[in-house]
Amino acid sequence: MINEKSRISCVKDNDRKFLTMDIAKQAKCLFEELAALDKNNIGINRLSYGKRETAALDIIEHKARCFGLHTYRDCAANLVVVLEGTDPALPVVCCGSHMDSVPQGGNYDGAAGIIAGLLAIAHLKTREFRPRRSIHLLVLRGEESAAFGIPYIGSSLLFGLATGNMLDLTDSATGRPLRECLYRVGADVDNIEKGTVITNPENIKIWLELHIEQGPYLVNRNEPAAVVTSIRGNRRYRNIMCIGQGGHSGTVPNNLRHDPLLAVSELLVTMERKCLEMNDAGHDIVHTTGLMGTNATNQSITRIPDTVSFSFEMRSDNIDTLSEFDDFFKTTVKNISLRRGVAFSLGTCQAVPPVTLDPDVITLLSNSFSRNGLQCTRMPSGAGHDTGIFTTVGIPSGMIFVRNRNGSHTPDEHMEISDFLLGQKILADTIKYVANS
Repeated sequence: MINEKSRISCVKDNDRKFLTMDIAKQAKCLFEELAALDKNNIGINRLSYGKRETAALDIIEHKARCFGLHTYRDCAANLVVVLEGTDPALPVVCCGSHMDSVPQGGNYDGAAGIIAGLLAIAHLKTREFRPRRSIHLLVLRGEESAAFGIPYIGSSLLFGLATGNMLDLTDSATGRPLRECLYRVGADVDNIEKGTVITNPENIKIWLELHIEQGPYLVNRNEPAAVVTSIRGNRRYRNIMCIGQGGHSGTVPNNLRHDPLLAVSELLVTMERKCLEMNDAGHDIVHTTGLMGTNATNQSITRIPDTVSFSFEMRSDNIDTLSEFDDFFKTTVKNISLRRGVAFSLGTCQAVPPVTLDPDVITLLSNSFSRNGLQCTRMPSGAGHDTGIFTTVGIPSGMIFVRNRNGSHTPDEHMEISDFLLGQKILADTIKYVANS
């Protein structure tokens, strides 16, 4: 983690007031300051490698320096905040999350983990705690897939995982290639293109990420936080075509139709039944069709459609469950095709395998729950996270979920500061424990 770019931060009167606040007030202040970057917009719009994402990194860096912490930007333009250990040769303790958002997203997705990590490290610093291992907070860029169509860019670049035409992908908002966007924020594009490893995984002892839960599980259980056991993998069919036969809506009897929309409807209802059966049997599986449409050039209220295009995504924390559900999907497609006289073209299936988080780290986090007098719920993550990249390259990794009302990727995200403080306490406790190991 080199390629340091120094910035001088002046401690002003407002900063001095901030430093004397308790953690709850400091957290609120930071969330408010980040939200103010979008005060004239709907929701949060810190798009990957954009101006607001950069401004948000600057806010975190300034506050870190007010606490007397060392900061720099790595070769991929991620922000790194450092509390030096007494033995710099030891693998470091890393925590953090991402700073970018989806368009019109919420203020806690990603940012909660960054603020939790910053305050954990900062308060160790103010208490003059000298860890044996150095502690690094990583403020990662480009986790969301909204801008470039792929997620985890900042964390992938850390480990030299820029593959194929990744740098040629274009920002959906500006049309600029990722290569140019990286250059604009000061990344070392030449080394990134060569696949240079910015951070050797062997130099990281552990990766910890606090994140809001992005679904209703903890809200429904009335629990403030949980330990994540795995990250669901997925299989995605982005552009399936079902081809039937068009016709007049009033003249073709239903028993003589080859209606692709009815065929797709039967397929989706059948897959829902299978999904519920598998979950009742103890499997973990969800599926979604987020895109669907008839042919825009000839669709009409009085016409039987000739084609339907749609997407189909399945997610599970178990690779065998994904395979079983996928096989059933393909078999159902064949059966419906024969019975209804339609043809399906599935196209390419994109697959991301499930990730099982490190059992020893899960135990560490669970023990921290117990030390703090909290019940420890364990659960899988339905959404993907940078933690998956750290796990894939062999770094022992773990996650803490904090309860979040109203879902995620929406301006209505809502996290109680009291819940955040519980999760932050678990994170800080675990960081301190591992940093002295």
